Amino acid sequence: MAVEAYPMDNRDTIWFMLALMLVSALTLWYMSGRRLVERYGGHQQMQQQTQAAKDQVLRLEKEIDNTRRRIEYLGSDPMEIEAAIRRSKDLVREGEKIYRIEKAPGDAPRQP
Repeated sequence: MAVEAYPMDNRDTIWFMLALMLVSALTLWYMSGRRLVERYGGHQQMQQQTQAAKDQVLRLEKEIDNTRRRIEYLGSDPMEIEAAIRRSKDLVREGEKIYRIEKAPGDAPRQP
């Protein structure tokens, strides 16, 4: 079953063009009334912000993972354990000299 082509005459072409222009004008009127172009721009901006936040979350998760591994390593390192205890208890080894540098009273920042 073949469909025959229906040739368009000038009157059909004019009606088609008028209908096309009317639909285009109504579409533009609807888009401007609903501010669709502005909304689409805002939507794209929100998508970019969302992607940036997701990237930041991934970066921070990696940083947390690296920090946890470092903590586990430091928690099992005997030299670090000893250094932490010595710092918190102000302990020194026999024959060890500790130098503490304190600011002179005149070097302190002045408060208004």
